[in-house]
Amino acid sequence: MPRALAHIAVNTTLVGPTIETESICMNDRNRELNIFFWFSLFLLVFAITAFTLRAWLDAENLPSMGNSLVVHAIACGLWLAYVPTQAYLIAKRRITIHQTLGWASVVLAIAVVSSGVIISFEFLERMEANAIFRDRAFFFFFAGIVNFALFFSFYTLAIVRRRDREFHKRMMMFASVVLIPPAFNRLVFAFDLPPSVTNIGWLFLVFVIPIYDRWKEGRLTSGSKIGLGLVALGIFTVIVGTGLNNSMRGA
Repeated sequence: MPRALAHIAVNTTLVGPTIETESICMNDRNRELNIFFWFSLFLLVFAITAFTLRAWLDAENLPSMGNSLVVHAIACGLWLAYVPTQAYLIAKRRITIHQTLGWASVVLAIAVVSSGVIISFEFLERMEANAIFRDRAFFFFFAGIVNFALFFSFYTLAIVRRRDREFHKRMMMFASVVLIPPAFNRLVFAFDLPPSVTNIGWLFLVFVIPIYDRWKEGRLTSGSKIGLGLVALGIFTVIVGTGLNNSMRGA
């Protein structure tokens, strides 16, 4: 008897406003919940650890906490906590709570993007006034804007195709990953590491889910393909945009 018929269970989407159910293999269901829950939990713990270490080891160089930065920090923290919480609720079959909390993602996504755009402009003005960061001010600003655009794109795709549970979960994972570069930056500042640590570390996280797909499915799923494609487009946009800005300033 096929394994998919021997172990039937009801599965639901990982996160989002609505819950769709389907019958799948119990073993597959458990493995999927494990990887998505533990990876999203890791992102939360990593972000908290990185920001805490920066505050502890380099407190004298911390930027002032304006209202917009406070709002953004809270919104991103809640988002990173929200995703593993939803995965945990599904694992425990707390469907009603999961569904109720699903709409909170809309509010969080709006808060993350709107506050992120505001602080990007604030940081641009602050860095341009600092001789140390002036040359790279536009890069940090533009990279931040592109990252928030990626976050919004991943979240929108996750909601539009929320009935496709496999695609939905992967879009939510990619949405969380694009919020992580600031955490790497905090480690770079705290331990005086080369800036390349941020790029290398972040790209490693980007490939976690695609590597999992390749190992489990023997191929890249549509969610991983689209995720990698959007990330590649974002990187290309940052490189071209920064280059054009440098050319215009040098002209």
